[in-house]
Formats: sequence, structure tokens, C-alpha cells
Amino acid sequence: MLDVPGQIKDDYGKLLTQRGIPLHSHHFYQKWLRFYLDFCHKYNHDFANSGSLTQFIEKLHEKNQTPRQQSQASMSIRLYYELKTLIL
Repeated sequence: MLDVPGQIKDDYGKLLTQRGIPLHSHHFYQKWLRFYLDFCHKYNHDFANSGSLTQFIEKLHEKNQTPRQQSQASMSIRLYYELKTLIL
């Protein structure tokens, strides 16, 4: 599994706090981000393309992740996209 680069991980954690994500949920959001980046790397998807998010969520569904987990994963990645636009 790929690690999220340090600066992105730090900035992402700050964004989670700014967006009011409860501290006890940060671990889960960071986990979904790691899984997403790993998924994109493994299947050669563009991690900045929202079409990759759709495919990632479909994969989670195939892996029997609950609708709640899929929703949390989706929100996690959408926050990552937001972070990318703030950095650029």
C-alpha cells in the first residue's frame, strides 16, 4: 500500500479539521485516501479525475463495503480533490 506523502497528509488533516470532520473520524478519512491512491496506482487511473472516484466506489461496492463506508470514502476523496485545488 502506498503512503500519502507527508505534506499532503498534513494539509489533508488540516482540511478535515477546517471542514468540521470529527477528530475520531480523521483516521477513516485518511484510510480511504490511502486506499484511493493505491487503487489509482494499481489500476492506472488518474487520481485527479473524478471518473476514478466513480470506479473506486464501484470497487468498494464489489468488496461489500457498506453504503455508509462508500459514502464516507466518497466524501474523503472529494475533500482530497478540494485540497488539490487549494494547493494549485
